[in-house]
Formats: sequence, structure tokens, C-alpha cells
Amino acid sequence: MEALDIASLRISLGVVVLAALVLFYVVTYRVTRAAYAALWCLALLSIVLGTTLLLGVGTSAQALVLPPANALLLGGAIALYAGVRLVDGLTASWTLVVPPVLVAAVTAADEPGTKVWAGDWLYLPLLGLATGATAVHLWTTTGPRAGLRRALACAIAVESAFYLVRTVSFLTMGPQDERYEVLFGPVPATLVNLAVLVGGVLGMTALSTEQQVRELRSQATRDGLTQLLNRAEFDRRASIAVERMRRGGMPGTLVIADLDHFKAVNDTWGHEEGNRVLCAFADACRSVVRASDLVARIGGEEFVLLLPGSSPKDAERVVRELRARLCALPMPDPALQVTASYGVVSTTAHRGLPAVVAAADAALYRAKRAGRDRLGHADAADRTPGELVELA
Repeated sequence: MEALDIASLRISLGVVVLAALVLFYVVTYRVTRAAYAALWCLALLSIVLGTTLLLGVGTSAQALVLPPANALLLGGAIALYAGVRLVDGLTASWTLVVPPVLVAAVTAADEPGTKVWAGDWLYLPLLGLATGATAVHLWTTTGPRAGLRRALACAIAVESAFYLVRTVSFLTMGPQDERYEVLFGPVPATLVNLAVLVGGVLGMTALSTEQQVRELRSQATRDGLTQLLNRAEFDRRASIAVERMRRGGMPGTLVIADLDHFKAVNDTWGHEEGNRVLCAFADACRSVVRASDLVARIGGEEFVLLLPGSSPKDAERVVRELRARLCALPMPDPALQVTASYGVVSTTAHRGLPAVVAAADAALYRAKRAGRDRLGHADAADRTPGELVELA
């Protein structure tokens, strides 16, 4: 009767995880094609296959099914951990495949035909550590849905603790002790896995949905190549910031930058090299601005910076730093140096963002006409031309 009970539990666990796998694949992976979703599908598939193979324990096929079953169940836990890292923008090393392979080899060498606990001295602690690593990551890393992440971390920590305590009991009591069988045998282990997996799948689905929302929001507000703000999002944020500065009597500066002769870069070395230059300039912009500043790519090779609280002279120092970083960019031809032209305007000199941008644009094109690699200050209030500054 006990064998029937454990078989029924394992079948139930397999059915639940299989249903979760199908749902997660259809709803999440096929929509996003994200690496983290692929890993979570792999984790669920590994658990389904491993649980199915365990149905052969106690039969003549035990020696054949036990090593891959242990490897697949451990691999599922590790894939879950790798997916959690990827959803938070971290990396996952391919060396994570080593523990499942090692467990399969150890189990196969530990008389799996006669011992249902073959290889457990390595399999159990590694499973506890893998699930524990997932729980620690969810608890300690910042991200959206903090409450959900903490709840999911607690659920997975319960499973981790179960397997770590089971390891200690395996080494002290021994697998043939009746107390070990009652407390840590296949029946309680399957029940713990079933409970944790149900909660875990719900949590994974919620985290995946949140990640999709974040990606959609990023696509709507960010430039796809440089990951700076796009024109629409910059206009929205900058309009609010300029109006706030005007009402508070706070100074501010807007800078428009346009890379010089950028078409020649694309025509000579190809668009890949051109994209590298654009990304390098975007990185330079990010490195010189403050958290309160706004930076966007508003055209092919045109960028804009809004610097609240800064004067035109402050902006000039920022421009010189940008130029130094751009000139330090290695190019295929050492004789070529990529430069940019700039237009600078005080936000207090004009009312509203469109007027500020128009004034900066006019200053930029004066700098272009004057020979490029220059900074043009916007026209003064009395319509006299602003200063042109040679940056070389």
C-alpha cells in the first residue's frame, strides 16, 4: 500500500508540474522567447522527467532510472536558480551543468540496482544548496514585487532546509533507520516538493509577468540601440522638468549634440562600426551626467542632455568631458577622430521646452556651419549671436 501511495504522489506531482510547464510555455515563453523563461521551462521539464523516472524505483529498471532521475531533479533546481538570475539581469555560467552530471555518475557507481538511496550522500546536499541559493538570491536582491520575492524565497527556503536536514539525518541515522523513512523518506519528500512547486510556479508566473511589463515599458521609453531615453519619453519628462525649473526660478541648461560626419563612418566602415560609435557616445553621456539629469537619443546621431541647476558654463565643462571621451574612442583608422558639435541654451532664456530645443538647435547648426567640433551658445535675449567655442 505504501508503494502505491508514493507512486500516486509522484504521479500527482508529475501531472501538476506538467500542467504548469504547458501553461508556462504557452503563456510566457512563446510570447517572450526570453532566456529566463526557457530555463524555467527546462526546470519544469527536468522535474517532470525526473519524477516520471522515479516511478521505476522498486522495479527491475531501478538501476537504469535512478541515476538520470537524480540528475534531472537536481538539474531542475539548478535551472530554476539560473532563471532567477537571468530575470534580474545577471549571468548564469554553463558550469552549472557539472553537478547534475556528477550526481548521475556517483549514483550509477553506488549500486543503484540494490539501493534506492544510491548517490544520496551527494545528491541531497547539492539539491539543498541549489534551492538555498535560489532562496537567498530572491531574498537579497532588489527588484519589483518585493513582497512576492520574499514569499517565494521563504517557500523555497523550506525545501532547502528540508533537504539539508535530510542530508544530516542520512549521514547520522542512515537511510535504513525507520525514523529516517518516516521523516525524510519518499512520501514526505514528495509532499514537500509538491507544496513548494505549486507556490513556486505561481511565483515564477507572477515574476515573469512583471518582467514582461518592465520590458514593454522599456521598449516604449528607451532607444533600442543605446538604451537612452527616446524622443517621446524625453519630451514628456523634460517638459515637466523645464516647467518646474521656471516656476521655482531654478537655472538649467539644455545641450544638443550631433556627431560630425557620421554618415562617413557608416559608409566607410559599415553600420556596425557606426552603432559602436553611437553606443560609446551614449556611454560617455551616461558617465558625465548626474542622477537628476536627462539624456536621450532623439535622432540618428543626435543626442540631448537636460542639466537642471546647471549654467551654460557648467554645460561647457560637460561638453569638454564628452569630447575627451569621444576622441579617446579607438577607430579602425587611427587618423580618423570622431567629433561632435553642440548647441547650448539656458532653460530660463525661453518659455517652454519647444522654444528651448529650437534655440539649442539653432546654436548647434551655427556650430556646424562654423566648421564643426564646436560648441554654440544660443542667441542672447537681444537677438545677438551667442558665443562660438572651439573645442579642439
